[in-house]
Amino acid sequence: MSRNRMVNLEHLRAPLTGMELVCSDHTLLTWIADQDDDVVVALADLLARARAACPLTEHRCVQLDGEGMDA
Repeated sequence: MSRNRMVNLEHLRAPLTGMELVCSDHTLLTWIADQDDDVVVALADLLARARAACPLTEHRCVQLDGEGMDA
């Protein structure tokens, strides 16, 4: 495994710490880790922000403009 792939996998797995990942998850993360560094950084950042976000309530969805609406 290349050093770059190992570093990218660390970045991708960091926000997933504590989550149970199945084999297909590991396969997907390994495939993503082989993509351009910009792609890996963007996805790792997205995962980290999603992990840090407050959970949405069950019957609430958010539109792209930030306004909420009942589902």
